[in-house]
Amino acid sequence: MIQLISINKNFYNGKVIFVQPKKENLLESEIQFKAKGMTPHIIDEDHLTEEMTSVAKGLYSYILKRKIKKTDVLLVTHQSFLKHMVNMGNITNGYHVVFDEVPQESFGEFTLSLSTNKDILLKYIQTAPSKNQDFFVLKPIDRVQMNTCMTTEGEDEINDKLRKLFEKLLNEKHYTVEIRKDVWESFKKNKRNGRNNVSFITHFYMLPEIFDDFLNVHFLSAKFEESDIYHIFKELGVSFVEKELPKLQYKEHENITHTFIRYCMERDFSKTMRSYECLNQKTIIQNILDISRLNMSPDDKQLLVLNKDMIDGDFKEYKLPQNSELISSYVHGLNGYKHIHNITFAASLNYRNTQADFLHDRFGLSYEDIDKSFLFSSTYQAICRTSIRDKHDDSHRLITVPDYRSAVYVQEVLGIP
Repeated sequence: MIQLISINKNFYNGKVIFVQPKKENLLESEIQFKAKGMTPHIIDEDHLTEEMTSVAKGLYSYILKRKIKKTDVLLVTHQSFLKHMVNMGNITNGYHVVFDEVPQESFGEFTLSLSTNKDILLKYIQTAPSKNQDFFVLKPIDRVQMNTCMTTEGEDEINDKLRKLFEKLLNEKHYTVEIRKDVWESFKKNKRNGRNNVSFITHFYMLPEIFDDFLNVHFLSAKFEESDIYHIFKELGVSFVEKELPKLQYKEHENITHTFIRYCMERDFSKTMRSYECLNQKTIIQNILDISRLNMSPDDKQLLVLNKDMIDGDFKEYKLPQNSELISSYVHGLNGYKHIHNITFAASLNYRNTQADFLHDRFGLSYEDIDKSFLFSSTYQAICRTSIRDKHDDSHRLITVPDYRSAVYVQEVLGIP
């Protein structure tokens, strides 16, 4: 896509926004755009000038004040785009937006457990009909009053708990928040959970109107039709047009002659199961970590994908395999690992049952589609950081996944017979 933007700079006329998952992606793209004779501009927390006191001000300055050159291309992260650029109004009407991978903010869940009275929420929130008879849409009773709760983080403990929910409720143009009718009624009756707290579970989803202030929006993503945003937007009436891009690196994986997949258990892996003890008196996660080094020489390096809570921990409970490079489960688009052939994906990225049930009941996704939209897509993206992304590299490689369902998906998506 970088080459395509560069070739068509006269068409884009300096009004193109390239949106990528992480800052590391922006840095890689900056180098590639410069090599093509383009003028990339990264605006994030690490690239603010003295005049740009914030990312938001930097973006406004870029759009309104710069002298436009045909070679200009703005590089921003998914987070910055969805936090700032979608709220800039019609000043972005002439801009083309190109998403490198789909944003993860298309769907989510809020789970609140309040030890205080339910009236804290009932004071601010009312219900409205949903297009689905089993749900209510939640809306602010008084937007001004709700805004008073948006205090500085750390200033008020209750407001801190409500902030993310209230942000979505106040942004009705871009997001809808819904709740199951039975959950709402139970909440109003003050039914408490085992911890003597009032449970309140809601779900939000992105609306297509979030992109109204841009000329057009393109999503570059492998298996886009498996993503949450595709399923949700399609259900909301959006029609997508698939365009064939010239000179793609590859359309299918052909360098798989010496690629082998192995899995560790028949049952679906989950975070809860990590600590289960097996017959050898080791936990499931430790057995997965141990298995990951089987049939490798001590010099063979591998990528190791773990959940964030494990990466951030001190690993006293686990013995990490040797010669393993830890990476996040969200590594979309990064090219810095393609010299490594082997990978173990040991992260559990299942949606909670309440999240999966919402997607199933509200938008009609099958549970298999729900697995594909997040867990499987993240597994595939992580695998594509390895040498398999180089179509000329058919090295011997081992891909280790936790469970049978993941192995079957990886086998199918890589085209391994």
